Amino acid sequence: MNAMSAAHVAAPVGRRRGRPPGKGSRAGSLKDMIVKVLRQRSKPLTPQEIADGVVGAGYKTASKNLTKAVSNALPTLKAVRKVDRGLYQA
Repeated sequence: MNAMSAAHVAAPVGRRRGRPPGKGSRAGSLKDMIVKVLRQRSKPLTPQEIADGVVGAGYKTASKNLTKAVSNALPTLKAVRKVDRGLYQA
C-alpha cells in the first residue's frame, strides 16, 4: 500500500461516518416553541418578541442570548415565513 491508498481506508461495513441524519426537531424543542408562539399571534413578530413569548410559554433555557438562538433558528423553519425586515409570521 502506498501513502495515498492508506489514507483512504473504508469505514466498517454497515456503519456510516459522521453525524447521524436528522430526525426533525424533538418535542418541546426551541423550534417547536417558536412555531407555537407565532401561531398564537396574528401579527408578525420580531425575534425579541418571539424569544419573550417562548420563555413566557414555559421553555426552559440556560442561553445567555436566547434572541440570537431564535434568530438563527427562524430561517430553518419551513412553517415560518419572513414578512418584512426582522418580522416573522407562521
